[in-house]
Amino acid sequence: MKRTASAVLAVLLSAAGAPAPAHALGKFPPKKEAAVNGSAKIAVADVSPNFWKGPHSASNAPAAFTAETAEDWSKLWTQYLNRKAPPVDFSKYFAAAVFIGLRQTGGYAVEFLPPESDGKTAKVPYRIKSPGKGGFVTQAFTTAYAIQLYTRPGLPIQVEEKK
Repeated sequence: MKRTASAVLAVLLSAAGAPAPAHALGKFPPKKEAAVNGSAKIAVADVSPNFWKGPHSASNAPAAFTAETAEDWSKLWTQYLNRKAPPVDFSKYFAAAVFIGLRQTGGYAVEFLPPESDGKTAKVPYRIKSPGKGGFVTQAFTTAYAIQLYTRPGLPIQVEEKK
């Protein structure tokens, strides 16, 4: 819907002789990388898809970890999602995965925050989002998860919850 509205805006502006905004033509500014310990950089991967999430996984237990090899990646998808893993070039990327475990209702999600570094370790922080008080939620058990690809920073990597 948003792209359609942008495309219509671009057509109307071009008919009026005005230049169309870049985002209306499907062009977006490049993603910025976060500097991590000098020359090492970590950023969301520039491949598509690079993010997966959902309300249901195959794991009732909470877990947060990285997949840095094809073997880890395949195991993650088989064990936690009961699916075949999509292809990823682990010479360039790694994955951060968070599974929040069994919850009594819907409305839970994982949000990845901007990567950080203490100079020795690259950190991928995340936050568990909970449903608001008094809000309407699905009355069903859920096991929300999120998986994000990042560029390799050249440092050891940790996935950690920010409260």
